[in-house]
Amino acid sequence: MPDKPFSILIDESTDVSLTKHLCICARYYSDEQKSVIDDFLGLAAVISTTGADLFAFLETKLTSVGLSLKNCIGYSSDGASNVIGFHNSVWSRVRAVSPNCILMRCTCHSLNLIVQHSFELMPSSVGFLLSEIPSFFSKSSIRREEFKVLFQTMDPSNERMGTPSPFQKYSATRWLVRGKCLYNLMLNWYELKAYFLCAEAQAPACIRYRVTTISNMFKDETLYLYVVFLTPIVQEFERLNALFQSTNVDPEKLVSELNLHYKSLQQRVLDNQGVQLPLKRVDFGAKFLSDC
Repeated sequence: MPDKPFSILIDESTDVSLTKHLCICARYYSDEQKSVIDDFLGLAAVISTTGADLFAFLETKLTSVGLSLKNCIGYSSDGASNVIGFHNSVWSRVRAVSPNCILMRCTCHSLNLIVQHSFELMPSSVGFLLSEIPSFFSKSSIRREEFKVLFQTMDPSNERMGTPSPFQKYSATRWLVRGKCLYNLMLNWYELKAYFLCAEAQAPACIRYRVTTISNMFKDETLYLYVVFLTPIVQEFERLNALFQSTNVDPEKLVSELNLHYKSLQQRVLDNQGVQLPLKRVDFGAKFLSDC
């Protein structure tokens, strides 16, 4: 495919040994297979990750396999400024060589960043509970067992059997975890509230402040409503993110799902003319209204 148009996908990351790597893939149409093909071009360690150095490595790699950036019609990467910024980045240099090249931001990264930036506008106590609850229970099997016993005590008829425990670890960088942690926190809210109320009276001095802080948060019903409001929205973002990460999915379905998601969010806060709704008409969700 030396003279054929192609697109490139790059990603720079750091492994567990703190070594930086650059991964390069190419996408092109194969006349032989009569379909769009994704080819892995290489993964190599890099020392410097400036836009200039990554571009030089990219250009060298493409040249070594007989490709020219002049034939590049598409470029995709994550949202880091060194690879996608409009000035002094890999993208700015690719665009200089191939002016007609189209920039395609990573949809999965973008969806995750939307949720991440939205959480910065939420009370910090929401994020605190998401990380603190799993952390508190991860350090002690006794605590986990005590919570399970309390849960069973509060559910004597086993109506809530199968409810996921709130022990899954939270990570702001793992795209498909936040929604699960929110959901688990919401389902176990009142059991956790009871647990920390009991633990507050029995906690040793070394963790008493921590337990008291968490217990006071569970007494805040407004915080619970934030969790109820956020859970279905974040879950929908992560469902869409997982769909974009799947293989052999119909591109038309992806676009349709993305448009549908956008319209559903828009209808929560805007009227048909695009004017922001008054607070009393905002759609906070059915569970929010029932628990409010």
